Amino acid sequence: MTDKPPVYLRFQEALRYFGVKPNLLARAVDQGLIRAAKLGEEIVVSREDTENLARSPEVVGEAALPVYMPLEESLRRFAVDGETLRQAVERGEVKAITIDGTLAVAEEDVRVLSIRVNLWRQVRHLEGMPIGVKDASEKYEIPLPSLYRWIQWGYIRVISEPAGKGRGKKRVLNEADVAYAGLLRRRLGGKRGKRFFNEKLVPPRSES
Repeated sequence: MTDKPPVYLRFQEALRYFGVKPNLLARAVDQGLIRAAKLGEEIVVSREDTENLARSPEVVGEAALPVYMPLEESLRRFAVDGETLRQAVERGEVKAITIDGTLAVAEEDVRVLSIRVNLWRQVRHLEGMPIGVKDASEKYEIPLPSLYRWIQWGYIRVISEPAGKGRGKKRVLNEADVAYAGLLRRRLGGKRGKRFFNEKLVPPRSES
């Protein structure tokens, strides 16, 4: 269980609450001193950061604004059920803030979660099924160098390793992971030299 989501205030509300001048708060947001996000078309700011700014009005750094949306809106926009999204927030996979007592979630995090969940649901029936490396490469049209790299990084699980030397037992992979990687490759990547599979896109195996 992660800590409670940070509390954010609407821009005008933060000005009134802490007595900060509008131009100072705007500059702090633009230059990254204040954590801020977009909620629809409105900018919301971290209550804690705004309070610190009021005590010490210094402006440093630079950062782009992440985009947040109310949790209910994200459920309508992305193909993720409410329980899955709430669990992802609790695990810290989806960043969240509270505004006016309502939970808002990071749009990009929910988009990634939607991809992971929906691709995994297409292949989870293959969970635990064995497949050799060469067969996996041919069946799912994944280059062998990519497969070996993803095995090394832990993105594709190994069921069993070769036993002894020579032409004995071969390395056997979990077919669900390979099938997921194949779907992901067709959706997001597949071009030579383009890296698309990373730790953020590892399948949500708890959905099995």
